[in-house]
Amino acid sequence: MSKRPGRKAATRIVALLLAVTTSIALAGCRGGSGRDSNVVKIGLIAAFNGPLAYFGTAFGKGTAMYADEIQEAGGIFEGKTLEVISCDSERRADKEVTCVEKLVNKDKVVAIIADNSEGIRSPRATKTINDNKIPVMLPTQVLPEAEMTGDKSPYLFGETTRRDYASTLIDFMKNQQGHTKFALLHATDFYGDEGMKETTEAFKSAGIQPTAVETYAVGDQDMTIQAGKLRDSGAEAVIVWGLGSDAARAVESMKRIGYRPQIAGPPGLYINTYRQVLQADSNDTIMSAPHAKGDLPVNLQEVAWIFRFYLKYGFNFFTINGKSAPDWPIVEMNAYKAIRYIGQAIDKVQSTDGEMIRNILESGQRFESLGNQVRWTQQSHLSKTQPESETWVARFIDGHVLFDWDPRAPKAFEWCRRDVEEAMTQQRLDETGRKATPVIQLLLGEIKLCFSRYEADFRARLGNERFEELRKLVDAIAADPGRAAEIAQGAGRSDPLGRSTASPAPGGLQQQP
Repeated sequence: MSKRPGRKAATRIVALLLAVTTSIALAGCRGGSGRDSNVVKIGLIAAFNGPLAYFGTAFGKGTAMYADEIQEAGGIFEGKTLEVISCDSERRADKEVTCVEKLVNKDKVVAIIADNSEGIRSPRATKTINDNKIPVMLPTQVLPEAEMTGDKSPYLFGETTRRDYASTLIDFMKNQQGHTKFALLHATDFYGDEGMKETTEAFKSAGIQPTAVETYAVGDQDMTIQAGKLRDSGAEAVIVWGLGSDAARAVESMKRIGYRPQIAGPPGLYINTYRQVLQADSNDTIMSAPHAKGDLPVNLQEVAWIFRFYLKYGFNFFTINGKSAPDWPIVEMNAYKAIRYIGQAIDKVQSTDGEMIRNILESGQRFESLGNQVRWTQQSHLSKTQPESETWVARFIDGHVLFDWDPRAPKAFEWCRRDVEEAMTQQRLDETGRKATPVIQLLLGEIKLCFSRYEADFRARLGNERFEELRKLVDAIAADPGRAAEIAQGAGRSDPLGRSTASPAPGGLQQQP
């Protein structure tokens, strides 16, 4: 017999359903825009133009949001505020190098956030970074593990790169879908090349000889030649290892010649341009992605961050096959986390000295990460995250990202989330005037419909006792909308420096390209 969950656990589950949408109703005023003259400059190197310009926009919003929160909180130490100074790399290694030199030598930044590492890890840029002792955060990137140590890359910090994305995809397509003929199409940048190495190893481990391996350059618009070779090889499933719109152009080229294999790829496909370009043709693309361990995981701090992001920037929505789906700001969240680590480090050492910041980052101390904690050591400048996650299989369907094809997934929960997201369209939210009570009533009505629609699946997954407990809790909140508002308000509290952040809650979706 399974252990009966406490009321606190049940509340967290309902809170996830409530908080995502309730939060967007709680619009309010932000603080003033005046700046203290005592400013700490943080550099941002990202692609604001070119085929991957989405990254610049996303990183710009995430880092600016943190800088504003620091200002509203009264500064880091001695009232110091943050100023983010951007440099457009166009995702080109040579421009990343010149950006490093400009930000360090001219703008006098004390740290850098970057959306790509190829140019930054070049000898010329590395010398500038090391000589001037400038810590650099490299979120959501594939980085060479052997080089990311305190000795070899003393001022570069990144995230531990998962090496089971390809194996998870191949295992699912082979054992769950029954595919036997696989091919690979990958970009020729560092991300694609590392994906090629990982996929090659995964093919070998699975006893598979790929029917074809093809490449494309970042920014390529027409991949008809590669598509023809993949089709002629007889591949039933093609792993496309690339980012956003580039990967979408590859799928468009296959469609153009009447070739429709099962498409699969890494978290880089999550970037919204993939779904924007392909629209309904993105449906049933398979993607591997990190997902929290456990049944019905909830990360209220990430939900609360999405709430704050909406207040500042709003949401974009996909409309595919006449259905609405929110474009969740996951890349923006990762950029926010990266600059937040720098902010926490500066606050811990009460100094902007680069060597002191580096030392505290690699000391093994834990840094708050929106419901999780991360730490680096001198032996590894790739962060370790607690609680740990595991890799699941997700799919796109009408703009939504669902994990319902993964055997471990709570399917009823995934379907309910999809239904609620579709119901909470921008038009319906606008009709509520973004007022808490009408939005809560709209949301609770949709959740209750979900409970009825998928009751058998919920009971099978949760057990009768737990399901009834959840349903009674929803009914109780529906009878007292003020209580729902209180839940959302409580989830929205946050300290940008992590000084008073609660211990890690169960983690949520952690998208990483």
